[in-house]
Amino acid sequence: MKLAAVAVVAALILSTRGARADEAVSVAVEAQLDAALSIGGEAIGSFKLPDSIFNDRGFLGYALTDSSVYPSAGHFGFAPEEFQPSLFHQTTGRLGGIVAQPFLPQPPAGDVLRGVRNWDSPYGRKFLRGILIVTGTEIASGVVLALMPREFTNWDDTAYQRGSANLKRAWSEPPVWDGDNFFNNYLGHPYAGAFYYNMIRSQGGTVRQSFFYALFQSTLWEYVLEAVAEQPSIQDLVVTPIVGSLLGEVFHQLSLQIIRKGHLNFGQKVLVFFLNPSYVLNNGFRVPE
Repeated sequence: MKLAAVAVVAALILSTRGARADEAVSVAVEAQLDAALSIGGEAIGSFKLPDSIFNDRGFLGYALTDSSVYPSAGHFGFAPEEFQPSLFHQTTGRLGGIVAQPFLPQPPAGDVLRGVRNWDSPYGRKFLRGILIVTGTEIASGVVLALMPREFTNWDDTAYQRGSANLKRAWSEPPVWDGDNFFNNYLGHPYAGAFYYNMIRSQGGTVRQSFFYALFQSTLWEYVLEAVAEQPSIQDLVVTPIVGSLLGEVFHQLSLQIIRKGHLNFGQKVLVFFLNPSYVLNNGFRVPE
């Protein structure tokens, strides 16, 4: 029964992948599977290896794509050391549980920052943390802006007294081309957009996830938080998420280059915080994987 089960698995692999198993490796794997299937002295039935766990080179799992496998084209190979009895369920002997973990698809190495806060958490958790930190910062920024001279903010002196009417107008009328100065529109807002972008990027988010968060956060600022004071701005709705995301990725890469050197001096820490305050808020100056 046990040998028949192993033979069925081997035949299924060969017919599905159109490849020939290496004989020496097959014997080692057969011994491992045979031992596992006989735990407890009773047969536990056959099992099927789904196509989804084979990678594009025909090897089983993502963990076996290094030099431990046979890289020859047209061959299907196992690395015997990967199939230890400890990988099988200790009670039932069934293939599953722990053994499934090495074969789970991993995020693209060049896109996702591994080892940082929430890097392997659902996007919703990253998003919630970003909302709590960034929206809190924006509310504080709004208070600071309200205390600044009108010449700098270009806000009406009675804006907050008419906040509800302004908010209603923001949602019922189209955005306008604002008259803010160059610093605000084309330096301040891109920097804010980079801050939004890296709030997700520094939690292991992808470029796309980080951009959509920057888009969401800049829209929230224009249509909710700042809308009590002025009509949403065309420039800000475009420049903040788009230019901010481009700038944010540049800051992301530059700050990582500095952080990965390790043992940062005071000047380097100041520079990293200026380039990527989101990373420092989420991870301190910890070196990612």
